[in-house]
Amino acid sequence: MSGHGPDGPPHDPPNGRLPRARGRALEGALLAVAVLAGAGFLYAIAGGQLEPAPSSSNGGPAPLACAASSSPAPSSLQIPASSPSGSHPAGSVLGVSYQVRALAASGAPAQVVVQMPSVLTLFPLAPAGTASVFVPATSLTVNTSAWAAGPSTTRSHPIDQTTTFDPAGGTVLSTQLIAVMASGPAGSVRLEVRWSWNLTDPTGSVENGGWTIPTDQGPFPSLFSPQPFAQLVATSGSPEPAGATFTVTLAADPAPSSYLLKLENATTGATLNTATFAPAGSASTFSGSIDLTGPSGGLAPGPYLVHVHGPCGGILYSVPVQVTPGTAPAAARP
Repeated sequence: MSGHGPDGPPHDPPNGRLPRARGRALEGALLAVAVLAGAGFLYAIAGGQLEPAPSSSNGGPAPLACAASSSPAPSSLQIPASSPSGSHPAGSVLGVSYQVRALAASGAPAQVVVQMPSVLTLFPLAPAGTASVFVPATSLTVNTSAWAAGPSTTRSHPIDQTTTFDPAGGTVLSTQLIAVMASGPAGSVRLEVRWSWNLTDPTGSVENGGWTIPTDQGPFPSLFSPQPFAQLVATSGSPEPAGATFTVTLAADPAPSSYLLKLENATTGATLNTATFAPAGSASTFSGSIDLTGPSGGLAPGPYLVHVHGPCGGILYSVPVQVTPGTAPAAARP
């Protein structure tokens, strides 16, 4: 078994250069699509309502006190912002930064450790295309006294050619449907996240986007309850043959709550298989498995994703797996 990073395929852009993605980068509020420089493929997660992780049926204590959410991907972020304007010459630098703060609440811990997934900021261009800046996943110690930030929440990349931004295009910060997690019991803390951008021309002229204002409204609120933390310890790895059993191992508070695994087509987002699992007894490390099969039993070779949903429904991890030909007949991928 081999370990994987927390968010699957994204990588920092090569050579510190600002990547460009052709076409529209965000097709509606419930579809996040990004061409990630250096990844070599289109990483897409389709939206729609996610099935909530089922509660425990083993007769144990009640499930976690999850915060109510109408989001299609609880505790994930898609935060809109104003867009840069005009044309900017080669040598300009586009910088982004985000900050996190906990909200004071009765009985809440004085501080929490927040696990932020990787973040992609998308800037529509004119007449077409999208510029993006990628910020890797990080952990932050957050309290109610100040906004938490640092080098790990800031990125700057040079623009290598004259670039014209679309001021009406819809600039956004996205965690690509991956949830923000935090230490402590579910529902014990609420977080707010804000972000800003700045664009510096070679002459030293600076255009600032200003900080976004956190809100608890909409399908992707930036004032929200995070998902209970669980660490991805290991996976079966990749590639795997069709029909194989894919296993993930987590480390978390062993509350008697179920986790959900979903096998999805990496291109279309279609769900092909699901499986649930739960901690056993007092074990702090536990595993769950899902068969690499489709609705008809077979699975065509190609790229897939195994999504790990937490007890409160959020997508904690998205693990890529390349499926190779197996012994079972392969069905066409939806």
